[in-house]
Amino acid sequence: APTLRITNSSNVDYTAGSPIGALEYYHSEGSGTAFPGVGASIKALVENTAGHQVGLAFSTATVDTAATERMRIDSSGNVGLGTTTTSVSDNLVARFENSHSTGSYGIAVKAGDDDGNYTADFANKAGTSLMRIRGDGNVGIGTTSPSTQLDVYSSGGWGTVNIDGASGGQLDLQRAGTTHLSIYANHSGSLGANIKSENYLYLLTNNSSTPTMTLTPTSRVGIGEPSPAATL
Repeated sequence: APTLRITNSSNVDYTAGSPIGALEYYHSEGSGTAFPGVGASIKALVENTAGHQVGLAFSTATVDTAATERMRIDSSGNVGLGTTTTSVSDNLVARFENSHSTGSYGIAVKAGDDDGNYTADFANKAGTSLMRIRGDGNVGIGTTSPSTQLDVYSSGGWGTVNIDGASGGQLDLQRAGTTHLSIYANHSGSLGANIKSENYLYLLTNNSSTPTMTLTPTSRVGIGEPSPAATL
């Protein structure tokens, strides 16, 4: 097959990070401040002084910005987007980094129109899914078929969610931005463990819609009575 080959010479600089060959597209029109100039390039970069480890750097330019490196693939196949660091020491296959000083945008992944398909899937080396985000927005940890917005499953025992903070852990249940129930705990002090309701607090058992126990805002307790008229 036809091949384009760039061969180095004996006077190549083998300093780590130095280019040893490049393909460049040169834009000759004088539009903006970056042109005439290089509009895009692919450079081969040495990674060691012997020149036996070679990576690739991909650069692009805009009308007012000179060609800047956007992606790098090192000799081990690790990829860095928006950064020249491919993080071999971190055992990462790819690193995505936004170098913009004001726009803190990350990664956008767009799925198809089938809610049952997934937008993103994170798996271990054996291919077992660890976390999946479906097309309908449901997130599954330990399950590939999340039935709710967040579905946590453990095949080895109890499924656990830890909420931890310097002041304790707290779970707020809201509707339209208003908190109606808070469950929080502190490791010590006067807070202890608390369940705070905006109004009545009902305890239901056996999947029943009828309260087994009711706590009212006036400190009345009803057992089997949803509207207690006395303290107990």
